[in-house]
Amino acid sequence: SRGHGGHRYIAVMKALVMRGLNHRLEVLAKEEVGAIIESAFIILESTGFRFKHPHVLKMFDDFGCEVNYKDEIVKLPSSFVKERLRRVPKEYNIKSHSSDYTVRINDGNIKGGMCYEILFVDYETMTRRYGLREDCVKAITLGNNLDNISHVMPFVVPSDAQQEICDAEAYKLLLQYSRKPGGVYISSLQSARAIIEMAIAVCGGEEELRRRRCIGYGAEPTTPLQLSNHAINIILELTNYDLPVSASGSMVMPGSTGPATLAGSLVLLTAETLAAITMINAINPKEPASFGTSIHVMDPFTALCTFGSPEQGLAGAAAIQVARSFGLSAGCNVGLADSNVPDIQAGFEKALSTCIAIAAGAEGIGAQGIVG
Repeated sequence: SRGHGGHRYIAVMKALVMRGLNHRLEVLAKEEVGAIIESAFIILESTGFRFKHPHVLKMFDDFGCEVNYKDEIVKLPSSFVKERLRRVPKEYNIKSHSSDYTVRINDGNIKGGMCYEILFVDYETMTRRYGLREDCVKAITLGNNLDNISHVMPFVVPSDAQQEICDAEAYKLLLQYSRKPGGVYISSLQSARAIIEMAIAVCGGEEELRRRRCIGYGAEPTTPLQLSNHAINIILELTNYDLPVSASGSMVMPGSTGPATLAGSLVLLTAETLAAITMINAINPKEPASFGTSIHVMDPFTALCTFGSPEQGLAGAAAIQVARSFGLSAGCNVGLADSNVPDIQAGFEKALSTCIAIAAGAEGIGAQGIVG
């Protein structure tokens, strides 16, 4: 970021990382954390979760869960969810496909990630345009050389690639140029298969890919309380290779897709995250898990999702407490702003939300590079 606000944000980030400030801020009492978790268990057991996939419905049926095949809803007993949470691997490594660069998940150290958007803002000409392959390569090169960035993404979707496979094209660029682990949002099963084939080739074989786990997928549930057939198909493909899959962080939006209160939305987020972790662990017990804490508040004047609101920082800190109560690492979508340019507003909003998240014990922050 440029401007005084951006420089201050970077300085604060470096200071906090160097001092190792984390696991200190608690915005919820222990009893409140317990009430949120218990409410989430009640939702999963009484209302259930919609898994839009026949294979997954049959799997839960075989486990003894109550399954409504017509409505694609599974009611998950709290004992079953708790057992899956107990079994799930909570610490694991992600290794670069091309080097010894390793990211340890759930080690307590802060990790920065980059964004992946459709439009690119050129501050030299103050114009907004679609991203290109050239922009992706520049972004990857930048991420390679930033010490506080551990997860590289190419900033933008390459619009000069064939759109049906632009995600695979972006992954190809990562596999060609990145020295760190990274990824993009995978948009189809066909792309997932192509990306895995490329990764097997650059890693030198399927077993090496399983060891490095350099390919991942973020399958965010669709709030409220459902996971699409499209996302589950991609999850099934990646779990065949023990590759990390995150199906948490549904970005519940209080006042829109979620309850107006932060507590209500946090209950919904927790229920959705636990349902997804339960599904993934039931599919493949080797699959690790983490807890996404993204809650974004709707601006009632515009009905748009806000990125720099104070409620976002508060909700993120509360969700981190919930995640830590399960022993799971927690990422937080902070370091963002509602300003359209890197000015003092952007710097203030970025720094404030990041400081809160780090103080609360967030291990990952993302997605850096987004403007309002």
